[in-house]
Amino acid sequence: MMEFTRKVSDVLACSFSSWYPLFEKVTTKSVWVPVPAEVAAYIRSGGTVVSSEATTADTNTDDEEDSVDWEAAEEGADELQRPEFAPFDAELRAAVAAVGGAAFVKLNWSAPADVRWLSVGRALRCQSPEDGCADAGAASADLHLVVRRWEDINPAAEFRCFVVEGHLIAISQREISQYFPHLERDSSSIITDITSFFKEKIQAKFPLQNYVFDVYRSTKDHVRLVDFSPLAPPTDPALFTWDQLTGKHCLRCESAPSPGSPLCLGCASAGGALPVFQYIAGADSIQRAPYADAELPYDVHHLAESGGTAAILQLLQKSQNLGKSDQSTDDEDG
Repeated sequence: MMEFTRKVSDVLACSFSSWYPLFEKVTTKSVWVPVPAEVAAYIRSGGTVVSSEATTADTNTDDEEDSVDWEAAEEGADELQRPEFAPFDAELRAAVAAVGGAAFVKLNWSAPADVRWLSVGRALRCQSPEDGCADAGAASADLHLVVRRWEDINPAAEFRCFVVEGHLIAISQREISQYFPHLERDSSSIITDITSFFKEKIQAKFPLQNYVFDVYRSTKDHVRLVDFSPLAPPTDPALFTWDQLTGKHCLRCESAPSPGSPLCLGCASAGGALPVFQYIAGADSIQRAPYADAELPYDVHHLAESGGTAAILQLLQKSQNLGKSDQSTDDEDG
């Protein structure tokens, strides 16, 4: 049984600026911009970087009566001092333009998936620096903001792959909160395509022996690299468990694996070839998505836990009825 511990060298090898030059031809066009020390310090202090050039066109409504004079409301309060980072802003704008004008923005290792619920359409698409959001993780390496060309991704075509001692042992459906019926039907070709891609494009180039990589298989025979991660928590194991990936349990069940194999004797005898592919087999097997707690306000989660779906529906119904009541009052006043 193995124990995977996240090491600094593993984290650095999975930093975008470390692996992108090696795999530029098989991944999405990207540009990375070093985050200046003063910007990183400001973000870590709790600040939010918003360009002075950002417009409010997208957030304004046509009803001027609903507008609020926040300056007047805050009269007497200390003036908010927001530093300007003009050179950094200019670099980001140039980077977005370089990848086509629309981008997905992330840090060296992480992406803002936990705030997706706040964005329009739950997308992470950016068109200017003020759209991007960088978390303030404490990293020993230089911090970079990665600007990747925007692509509309079908979650049914994303897969997380696990490599142990240089061998691809497991593949998982990446989006575990949805059921995609075609995955079972296409499982054989999915395994073949990803395995071929790994052997031809990744295995001999990536410096680590134990790691995770994500791919996007848009159509048959077309696989592209998305990202790398260390093979250790807190990396999400998707539809596998860390007990399975470390060899405590069989990759297909809870039994102990056979010596020298990630599979138990029963699963190996049943035709258990590697890599093992795990996918949601039915709507009743859907799992809770990672960051689900962070993607909705606490009040919504609390309401769901205390009263279930019925309580949420009841709240929505009351809101709808209240809106109708207000409209009715307005009509009478008019």
